[in-house]
Amino acid sequence: MDFYDTLFFEGQNPSASLQSFRTPLTMCLENSLETITSQMLGTISSIRECIFYQCTNLKRITIPSSVTNIGDYVFGYCSSLVSVTVLATNPPELGEDVFANTSEDLKIYVPSGSLQLYKDEWSEYENIIYEIED
Repeated sequence: MDFYDTLFFEGQNPSASLQSFRTPLTMCLENSLETITSQMLGTISSIRECIFYQCTNLKRITIPSSVTNIGDYVFGYCSSLVSVTVLATNPPELGEDVFANTSEDLKIYVPSGSLQLYKDEWSEYENIIYEIED
């Protein structure tokens, strides 16, 4: 684990999830990554503050069901971000301004049957939350 691993991630299996995540993080910081899959993130439980801040080429991310917390400004100024899919049935706890200054076309997709729960818990984003289509 390096400094970024220790500072930004908490996972149930750090050696597996953090190692697989290092490449996407580096690519995001270089603004060469457009899509992040849940497999790239592994089994992390928390995405800490500002980790994807200003990743201007990032368009899509799928957050694994293991995530229970998304920190402040995680996607702040990701101006190309148009799709966030969250696989957790229960909404992860959100920090402040998680989606600040993202694309005005941003849509958040959540599991079928969890739509109202997400709209209640993430009320500031209720107008852009949709069920995942099968």
